[in-house]
Amino acid sequence: MKGAPSNGEVASQILAVLSGHESDTFHATLLSRRRRYIGERLAALLTLEKGFVDLILAAPATQVTRVLEAPQTWEVFVLREPAQQLRWLDRCLHVEAVLASKDPAEHESVVGSESFSGLALANWTALGDAALLEGKALFLPRLNAGCVVDGLSTYATGPLSQVRGGHQAWSPGEFGVVLSLIVKAAALVESGLEGHASVFRSFTRSVVVRSDPASPSFRSSSTPVANGMTVLHNPSSAYPEAIYDALIHEAVHSMLDIVELETPLTTSASQERVIRSPWTGQMLSLRTYVHAVMIWYALAKGAAHLVCEGRRGGELLDRSAKGFGADVIAVIGKRHIELTELAQEVLCAIRDATERSIGHRA
Repeated sequence: MKGAPSNGEVASQILAVLSGHESDTFHATLLSRRRRYIGERLAALLTLEKGFVDLILAAPATQVTRVLEAPQTWEVFVLREPAQQLRWLDRCLHVEAVLASKDPAEHESVVGSESFSGLALANWTALGDAALLEGKALFLPRLNAGCVVDGLSTYATGPLSQVRGGHQAWSPGEFGVVLSLIVKAAALVESGLEGHASVFRSFTRSVVVRSDPASPSFRSSSTPVANGMTVLHNPSSAYPEAIYDALIHEAVHSMLDIVELETPLTTSASQERVIRSPWTGQMLSLRTYVHAVMIWYALAKGAAHLVCEGRRGGELLDRSAKGFGADVIAVIGKRHIELTELAQEVLCAIRDATERSIGHRA
């Protein structure tokens, strides 16, 4: 029986994915790890409330899976008390059951609606891809990769844990423009480097779009407490290639968060911001910096592909490559002793690769 892969093998798989190469086996391993993690959380919860076991067993497996794999469920399990977790599961499974009982002919898409009024009062699925409102079953659009584009659910419009910024409601016309941009960006991902497309498909469950008038520039974010959720702030001010870049950025974050469930990248959990990012100038914790090195390496590869395809990628490539002008490990200084063997393997490989190719473009 084959044992767990070595750090060297995992490092090689991570580097291959970041470089844009396909790695179905690696992704399957990580997705199994994700399911196991949330399954263990559920099992621990059910030991506290044994009467709830019957509800889980009575629900169709597909409905339970949809609830458990939603980023919002991940957040509830990480941040909420057991009583709140039980209420969440009970409500979400009820919504799934009612939706499943509806005739597909009764399903309605919110795209093309003249008004989004009332959606705040709807009962939403855990994923935020559908809602029940006044007897209607309303559905949000999905990308070909399978993830929902959500700018309307109570999760997308309300406060997001560990994600800064507010939200101003979209009009139907504004949401339509944003959806068109994201569809174009997702098509670029799917037609781009296969490894990046696979990361996007595997580790993005929802793309939340928010209009933040207090910070009007385009940016993206994600959080480990809602794994699989990419948040795009002010995407209407971006162009498709910039959104493509952001979709890859946050999908890699989600992938690395799953890697770290069993194989941490740093020996310290400190969130002290001690390292200045060579890409953004922001101060980062050591863990965030390690993520950043890997992500910007992937983004440089993706931007180079855009340039080769004659797309608008030059500025994205310049921005990604500039941070590799210095030794990515030397930047850490004495904190390098807090890197795990896995992190050292990947960062050394990236340093060597960038020194040979894009390392000194800045």
